[in-house]
Amino acid sequence: MRIALACGVIGLLAASPVLSQKAPEPAVHAAPAETASSAAPAAPDAKSDAAASADLYRPGLRVKDSVGAPLGVVRGTGQTPEGAAAVVVDIDGRPTSLAPAVLTLSPSGDHAQASMTKAEINRAVAERP
Repeated sequence: MRIALACGVIGLLAASPVLSQKAPEPAVHAAPAETASSAAPAAPDAKSDAAASADLYRPGLRVKDSVGAPLGVVRGTGQTPEGAAAVVVDIDGRPTSLAPAVLTLSPSGDHAQASMTKAEINRAVAERP
C-alpha cells in the first residue's frame, strides 16, 4: 500500500510543470478587433499632459498642504516664463506658481492636496531666481 501511494505521488509530481522539464504553455487571449474609431489616440507630449492636469485646478479651489493644513486658494492656471504649466495659488495674500505635479485633486474634488508643507513651499519660492 505504501509503495502504491508513493508511486502515485511521484507520478503526480513528475507530471507537474515544476518537475517535468516542460514549461507550461502560456495562455493566449484573443483581443477584440479594433475599428478605426476605437483606436487609441497618439500619446500626448509632456507639455500638453501638464497643461491638461493644470486645468483640473479651477479658481476658488481650496488647497491644503501635505499635513492637511489650509495652504491657500487657486487663483487660476498659467505658464512659467519657460513655458511649463503652472497653477497659481494665493498663499498668504500673494500669488505663488506651483507645478501641477505638486498638487493632487482630492477624490471628492472639493480641494487639492499639495505634496509639500507650507514651509517647504515658501522655502522653495524664496530660492527661485
